[in-house]
Parts: sequence; structure tokens; C-alpha cells
Amino acid sequence: MGEEVVEPAAAASQRAVALDSLSADSWAALGQARIFAHRWREADEATQRAVRLDARSAVAQSARGKFLSVVGQMDEAAEAVLAAVALDPASVGYLNLAAQTLSYAGRYPEAIRFANRLWEADSTLFSTALLVLLEGGQPAEARRRTEAILTQSSSASAVSFMIYVIAKSGDPGRAKTLLDQQRVRLASQGEGGWTFAWLGLGDTAQALTAAEAGVRQGRDYAFGVAIPLGSRIYDPLRASPRVAALVRSLGRAAETHLVG
Repeated sequence: MGEEVVEPAAAASQRAVALDSLSADSWAALGQARIFAHRWREADEATQRAVRLDARSAVAQSARGKFLSVVGQMDEAAEAVLAAVALDPASVGYLNLAAQTLSYAGRYPEAIRFANRLWEADSTLFSTALLVLLEGGQPAEARRRTEAILTQSSSASAVSFMIYVIAKSGDPGRAKTLLDQQRVRLASQGEGGWTFAWLGLGDTAQALTAAEAGVRQGRDYAFGVAIPLGSRIYDPLRASPRVAALVRSLGRAAETHLVG
């Protein structure tokens, strides 16, 4: 999600809040927009307000859970997203969020169950959930599902996750070939989407360059948002001063301990 989407979404949700300040869903939408814009204090306030207005709103609980996971409060995030799934068990978006968040919280058996439910419901949304299988000890299944959906995606960020899985599941040669091909196919999206592919290949310098490009372009929100900073995927980068600078550029000075 880039700035061209985030700002209109924020404006629309602000108008909705102005029209009905007691709408939990409107506050949740505003909170989500603020998360993607890296405006953490406002995101915190909006998502808290949403849940206070209606704790039985799945939209409010999911927005709160997303915010909590991004800022590293994984146990609280897990409870919020589980509440969202309980309130709307048919939503594939909430299944995806639950799989990811439970994985970040180290609750892999539960995370994999949600990932499997997501796969059965809509495999096209599965790119980030592939990491759940990989980190949960099922690399062969992660690789099988990656190969099944690889050609369906036109998003550099989604393909980047898939290349990461292929590299980490034991085939870095194919991963590098895919990266070269897909960077050409999706060249119009810039270099900012390829952070995780480079991480899978063990090239931390290129991964950091891609992350910096994504933040600079405002076209990619994967770094620290789609995949929170607490995820193990960032472990190879944590010692770099470039990561601390990236975190600060996103307004995350209070959380540099996650990357230092």
C-alpha cells in the first residue's frame, strides 16, 4: 500500500468519523490508515477508541490487533485478532491476520491451523502466510504452496515473500533466478518490494537497499508493517545501523530496541 492509497483512505475515514463519531468501524478504518502511514500515536488512539465503542466489532478488534502486532505487543495482538475471527469466522482477511499474528507470538500450531483454513478458503491471499508454515517447521509444505501460487501474483511484495520461502526451503539457485525474472516483470513497482527476497538469499546489503527504497518511495508497507519488526525474518539485519535509521525514519524511535 502506497501513499497514493493511504492518504485517500485516511481522508475518507476521517470524513466517516466526522459524520458519526460513535462508529467503531469508522475509527477502526482511520486506525488502519494511520498504521500504514506510520502515524503510531494516532493509530493507537483510533484503534483503542474503536474497541471501546464496540468490542464486538470484528473490524475494530482486527485493527487493534494489527496495531499491537506492529508495535511488538504480540500476546495482546493475538487475543485481539482471535476475537476478530470469533466474531467473523468466515473472513479470509481475519484468518490471514490470525495466522500471522499467532506465528509472531510463537504460537505455531495455532498459527498453522489458521493458515490451513486460509489456504482452503482463498489461496490467492496466502503469500505472507507462507512464512507461518516455514517458521512453524513445515518448509516442504510452504514450498509446495509457494509453487502453486507463484504465477498468480502481480505484487512485488507478495512475490518477494514467495522467493524468500523458496530460498529458505533449500533452493537458493531457483530463488535467485526467480528474483532476476520477477524484477524485470514487475519493474514498474520499483525496487522497494524485494526486501524479503534478498533476505532469503542472504544478501543483507541488497535487502537494506530495497527496504530503504520502499520507504523512500512510499510504495511498499511490508517493512515493519505487513511484517512487524519483531518477526524473526529481520534477524540478519538487526545489527545494522541502517536498520535503526530506517526505523527512526518511520517514526519508530521508541522501538529501536527491536532492531538493535
